[in-house]
Amino acid sequence: MPTIKDIARLAGVSHGTVSNVLNGRGNVSVKKINAVMDAARQLDYKPNAQARELRAGKGTGIAVVLPDITSERYGSFYTGITQALSLQAEVALYLTDDREQNERRILQMLAAKQYRLVVSVSCLPQAADYYDLLGQDGAEIVFVYRQPEGAERFVSPDFVQAAHDIAQELAVSSASRIGLFCEERRYPYAEQFASALQTRLALLRPESTLTIYSSSQAESYRTAFAFFAAEPFDAIVAMDSEKADDLRAACRLGSELACPALYVLSGGAKGGEDNLHCYQLDAMQLGYGIGDGFLNALPRSMPEQPGTGNKGFDVAAKSLLFQREISRHVLHFASLANPSITALNKLLPGFRRQSGIDVNITTYSYDEMFHLLEEPDQQRDIDIFRVDVAVLAWLAPRLMRPLVTLGDGVASLATRFSGQALEKYIFCGGTAYALPFDPSIQLLFYRRDLLEDPVIKRMFYEQFGDELRVPENFSDFDRVSAFFARLHQPGNRMRPMGACAITGNPRLIATEFLLRYYALSGHLMRDEMGPQLEPVVGCRALEQYIGQFNHVRELPGGWWSESLALFEQDGVAMLNVFMNLFNDVAHSPVAPSLGYAPVPGNVPMLGGGSLGVSRHSRKDRQIAVFFDWLFSREISEQIALLGGNSAHPAIYDNPRIIHSHPWLRLVRAVGYQGVRESSLPDGKGVNLHQIELIIGQGVMKSLDKSMKPIEAINYINSKLRVLQNSTGAP
Repeated sequence: MPTIKDIARLAGVSHGTVSNVLNGRGNVSVKKINAVMDAARQLDYKPNAQARELRAGKGTGIAVVLPDITSERYGSFYTGITQALSLQAEVALYLTDDREQNERRILQMLAAKQYRLVVSVSCLPQAADYYDLLGQDGAEIVFVYRQPEGAERFVSPDFVQAAHDIAQELAVSSASRIGLFCEERRYPYAEQFASALQTRLALLRPESTLTIYSSSQAESYRTAFAFFAAEPFDAIVAMDSEKADDLRAACRLGSELACPALYVLSGGAKGGEDNLHCYQLDAMQLGYGIGDGFLNALPRSMPEQPGTGNKGFDVAAKSLLFQREISRHVLHFASLANPSITALNKLLPGFRRQSGIDVNITTYSYDEMFHLLEEPDQQRDIDIFRVDVAVLAWLAPRLMRPLVTLGDGVASLATRFSGQALEKYIFCGGTAYALPFDPSIQLLFYRRDLLEDPVIKRMFYEQFGDELRVPENFSDFDRVSAFFARLHQPGNRMRPMGACAITGNPRLIATEFLLRYYALSGHLMRDEMGPQLEPVVGCRALEQYIGQFNHVRELPGGWWSESLALFEQDGVAMLNVFMNLFNDVAHSPVAPSLGYAPVPGNVPMLGGGSLGVSRHSRKDRQIAVFFDWLFSREISEQIALLGGNSAHPAIYDNPRIIHSHPWLRLVRAVGYQGVRESSLPDGKGVNLHQIELIIGQGVMKSLDKSMKPIEAINYINSKLRVLQNSTGAP
């Protein structure tokens, strides 16, 4: 096995230089870095991670001890941990098969290794077995689900709350003979759940009876047949999905009757059948939280009490079962074609089956949609509009009914989005007209592998005497872009261009120009006189914008798809773009090296849109049912998982969504704190669609050198004054 000394000999450098290069330390020249890396590749050197950990005196990975990995709960829990870590730390998995002797042997193995954190679903009765054998700080051992006596750190869903919620559902059902199929009651959480369910049912439905059977996972299938050996049950509660599956199999094979209603503690929404009611305990979220806390070196910040992961029943989805008496109606829905609409279309058959309501979505191009919104005669048959946030304030008072006129149920849906700075997607002149459907915000996406590459970092340092870092302003952005342009080697994925710019669409050009304009503290709506660019700031922003073409890749296309394709093909290192456009990139080969940050200047523009109800529509009840379903937790999560956008708070707690769209962590932290000047200071809406077209056309005149920057700014302002004077209010 080659050693550091072998690498040093082949590379012709010192032992210390090799150590610095391999560990990413020290002031080493590009020439020596390349020599060391080439020698390591020639010798097929593999660093000994465990030796590195031992030298540091402490491990850096996680050991996860589980009963098995095939059950939904534990498989999802483990997946949550690994998704949170995203290959940034080692995860070692140990399976006990729920046997104490196996777990004790595993503890002996753990004692011989170095792990920074041990996470265990233990079948041992005493936590002292862990503390005595591993000799670790109690904060470095986290017990999950099962709480051995003496456990210092314990994390679990709230099984008592789950029992109370399920008892509440059973109390309003027609069930009187109820069964419970739970895990062995020697585990505190199983005993707590069984006792809480029994106590709550006795209080809420005293005439009911509760029969309890418990078993280990190994005996679950055999025990399931006991539920069908005597008098039939009206409903059965199963503590996990595997027990529910065993009950179904036992009923199919061992009973002449249909399977009773099943209430299942499940890791996800698996309902959809009339007699299957899933109470969601999100094991993946639980694991993700532990992994995320570990990455941030915060083992003591993990929850100190149960309650993590309880999502409960999806009230909106369940309520659809009671809406079938609504006579069949068709809701006509007009929208731009976009990924969120594509995702919604995939879910509408289920809504139709459950509610009896058809939703017919007609999609339009950007220009077609805007023409539709401007022509009153074409709107009479439309019930629901998807309107871009850029023109919502201008169009809503003309096209839409205030939410309050649709009833308290619809108006109250806006509260589901509180605390995220989404007012521009809801209110126009102080009146709530719409609900956020697919809001978006500009972010800086970049190739993390490039900005962290030791050779590239050293080359940048030798050129600028400064560290290569994610740009925080446009001066730094242009410097990094120019640096990569000088390094560019066509066909070499590690030597792409720095950035690109679209030149074939005036509205997209306006968006890229305005991003720089706002970064310089510019404003578009300074007073009631209408939109105007500040000449000094506008000229500086335009000079910056034009100057970038000395080092960016020019794209003559008319939409962002061209720049996204270039990024996916490793053609550029950085891209400022609306985050929803990256939903598909998240599943491409470039995803593992994807980084994200606030846009340079940290004044992003808002994008996406909202849903409002046409002033011609009178299908209030059908719309209320549809909106309640559409903006529910479950459907919002499904839209995001299918490639769309949503602002429902639930998406930030879904590990699968956060794993594929990690930039949502940033959005969760700051909300939609961006700008889209779609109204005057008095709240009156303006036609930002037309305003941005004028700005883009003026920028293009400077881009093709037919006007100097100051002339282009004056041209834009004169056109904006004409627009203001011709309409009275743009």
